[in-house]
Amino acid sequence: MTGSIVPLPDPEAPRRRQPTTATCAVGVGRRAGDAEPTESDWVHVDHDHYLTTPPADKDLAPPLGVTAPLSLNTHELPWETFERLSLAIARTLHGALDVRMYGLHGQAQEGVDLVAFFDAEPTTVYQVKRYQALSAAQLTTAVKKYADGDRPFSATRLVVVVACDAQDTTIVQELALLRNAYPDLTIDLWDKTTISEMIVDQPLIVRRFFGVAT
Repeated sequence: MTGSIVPLPDPEAPRRRQPTTATCAVGVGRRAGDAEPTESDWVHVDHDHYLTTPPADKDLAPPLGVTAPLSLNTHELPWETFERLSLAIARTLHGALDVRMYGLHGQAQEGVDLVAFFDAEPTTVYQVKRYQALSAAQLTTAVKKYADGDRPFSATRLVVVVACDAQDTTIVQELALLRNAYPDLTIDLWDKTTISEMIVDQPLIVRRFFGVAT
């Protein structure tokens, strides 16, 4: 007798679930002391329910009136706070092993406010100026104070840090001239815009010096 062989089901095979229509339910609000909710207390949420539709314009949060500023208000920091911000940048962003303020009140600092020591890089010195505006002459004076002096720590890099913007054409041109005049010294200029760009992805530094709201 010829017949077909019907395979037995595999007991280890996962069972297929029959497709179902997905539904959600929300509970009807109740107060303390009310009886425990039953099935009749729940409301099914289908595609036509108001909870699944976008809110009306009148129910949206108002748009932000002010976007994030392009530059931080470094010019409003007290001088000592601005100096500590420069120190934090040198230590956190540039990986200095040790950054120290140089000199006490009344001591000759020879154009150095901060000094940073690195593991595999030469020493860097920083001159911090809380100027509300910077001129080309002021930049020249700041650089020459270190470059033409005794050069403490024999640093090969000088960073002039100012709290204002320094994008004026005369300043940029003077910076180029100073770099040519002192080829053995790397001269950098950090201004308001430069500092803001450096710490834009450093929320801890921003919160510490400019507050949580920033």
